[in-house]
Amino acid sequence: MRRVGARKIAAALALAVVSLSNHGCSKAAGPNPSGGQTLRVGLWAEPTSLNPLLATNTAENFLASLDSDLLVTIDDKGNEVPDLAAAVPTLQNGGISKNGLSITYHLRRNVKWQDGAPFTSADVKFSWQAVMNPDNNVVERRGYDQVRSVDTPDAYTVVFHLKQPFAPFVDTVFGESDDPFRVVPKHLLANYPNVNRVPFNQLPVGTGPFKVTRWIHGDRIEFVANPNYFRGKPKLKAITVFVIPDGNTAESELRAHDIDLVPDIATANLNNLRIRPTAGVTTLLAKGPAYNSLIYNTKHPPLDDVRVRRALNYAIDEKRIIDTLTYGTAVAGAADLSDFYWAYEPNVMRYPYDIAKAGALLDEAGWKMGAGGIRKQERGL
Repeated sequence: MRRVGARKIAAALALAVVSLSNHGCSKAAGPNPSGGQTLRVGLWAEPTSLNPLLATNTAENFLASLDSDLLVTIDDKGNEVPDLAAAVPTLQNGGISKNGLSITYHLRRNVKWQDGAPFTSADVKFSWQAVMNPDNNVVERRGYDQVRSVDTPDAYTVVFHLKQPFAPFVDTVFGESDDPFRVVPKHLLANYPNVNRVPFNQLPVGTGPFKVTRWIHGDRIEFVANPNYFRGKPKLKAITVFVIPDGNTAESELRAHDIDLVPDIATANLNNLRIRPTAGVTTLLAKGPAYNSLIYNTKHPPLDDVRVRRALNYAIDEKRIIDTLTYGTAVAGAADLSDFYWAYEPNVMRYPYDIAKAGALLDEAGWKMGAGGIRKQERGL
């Protein structure tokens, strides 16, 4: 599942999170003398790269979030909060110019790369240049391509000069966007013509809470806590991420307590865990910006008639679809944003399942019921 479109959402589908409720540590490893713990995670896909600039799916973005950081992230309520930036740029604090053409970030001063090198504005500028490098296999450049130039007046200030105002800039460029590129170290990557095949992609060096120590392809990725993480040393000693693409296998390993956490599991396996619970395993649902939808071509008949479109809406039994396909974990959408976004508008036209109303609208539009329950349009209406 690739970058569930946070900016183009029609419904809030629930994402399953399954974890051990009482034990955050590995049963085999147990707590270490310093009080740290090892968390074992089951991931649904094998990454192709651990370079956060080359992430192409949600599995790779999940891994990148463990070892690398953004300029601006979001809290558990969806509010913007500073990450590598010291503050979120706004009009009020002067971070966004009145004409919208300059975005200024003041950076945290206590951040180091995991190899001990200082994090500076040069890293942010280089990361933007890397995204824009046509030889780098980045998935897209939307928002980044709106930048005309980048200034670094000092080690802790970055100024993006835009070609034209771009409203979602702060959420898009090194933010929690559909493609959340994270900042990478200039001192390790600047000498390469591109970053598509470099040692960094196997063992990245970030600023994040955990550091990659080993990647055994097809099996697991091992992380250890970063003692110099700018928010403080993590309470977990380590994280081991196992590649488990099969949902049934992930379910079995959870039941056996061989793994502790599955960030995303197939709804069928989630349902199994609900109806046949295992002691110590808890299922949690979190709202997520994913959606399924039908899109009408309104330029061609019969869908150019609003009565036909409304009839189709009334004829769709959304509850049955949700209950059958997602075991009740999805939410019926009525707007193009999920209800946890600040711009969500609840007061829109809704279409409850109503076959009689659908039929009446089709009759009105000239689509009369014929033999065998097939409707045919009566000409001249």
